[in-house]
Amino acid sequence: MITLIDIIETTTSQDEEGFVKKEDNIIASTRAYREERRPSRKWVNLAAYTEADALFQLRVIPDLELKAGMILVCDTGSYTIINVEKVKGLYLEVLAKKLEPTKA
Repeated sequence: MITLIDIIETTTSQDEEGFVKKEDNIIASTRAYREERRPSRKWVNLAAYTEADALFQLRVIPDLELKAGMILVCDTGSYTIINVEKVKGLYLEVLAKKLEPTKA
């Protein structure tokens, strides 16, 4: 399923008084193919990444390096990137884990 995603990087900064402030910055918005985890041959081959809930495939964005820990936001929720692999130099395969809201 093709979906619109935002790629978010969390940065931390410290003010003059020493307090740490976290900011979420949208570094890119693009389209991606999203596939939820299901029992298929592709997911069996990805057995090393058992905590991954979704696979995103998107085109390489020039001058942007996706790293583990960045966040992808789409219409189904937010996902934390676990692993990024380049495929044939043109595409990225991103394995991600869905962020669940914490219960108070």
